[in-house]
Amino acid sequence: MLLGFNGSPKPDSNLRRIIEMMLKESGKDYRIYDLAQMDIKPCMGCVKCAKNNRCVMKDDMFPLYFENDPEIVKRANKIVKRLGNL
Repeated sequence: MLLGFNGSPKPDSNLRRIIEMMLKESGKDYRIYDLAQMDIKPCMGCVKCAKNNRCVMKDDMFPLYFENDPEIVKRANKIVKRLGNL
């Protein structure tokens, strides 16, 4: 399962179309999260995530941690960091 994260506030933005095109071309199952449409609360610094690598905040990110394998989110984070260094 591939996860795509769209940060554009526009419903049918170029960014979302590019993300969707890339994910479709992979031939794998995927899901796109439109971050601007989600209720995401800021980190409160409780450090409870250190125990199991999952945030305990009950917002729209909460299902992301439990619907998907947490290892997917960890690997995606590593890929984004690697791409950011290019």
